[in-house]
Amino acid sequence: MNTFLLRWKLKDDTFKRLIAKPVNRKEYAKQLIESFGGLMQTYHFVLGDFDGCSISTFPSPRAMFACQMRALSTGAFERFETNLLISPEEAEEAMYQAARMEVDYRALNV
Repeated sequence: MNTFLLRWKLKDDTFKRLIAKPVNRKEYAKQLIESFGGLMQTYHFVLGDFDGCSISTFPSPRAMFACQMRALSTGAFERFETNLLISPEEAEEAMYQAARMEVDYRALNV
């Protein structure tokens, strides 16, 4: 399973509908994520650049992307971003892998 940070910004019109008819959207989001084989670990509203976030696992990046496309198809979002999360253990393994690699890669000199 791959873990992702999902962040979204709702459209102003979406907020108007939520104010007119308040509803807790957590269960709807959970059903959407689960329908693509995912598992929602957290769901929060956010103060700042985004209006909400979730940490969710999906069986593959393709499954997460399909879920994102389905969410975006509703027209409720102004912005929707996803980031693949790497565990500290995976990051450490990547550090060791990078240290073992012998490749001649350097900055471009202009």
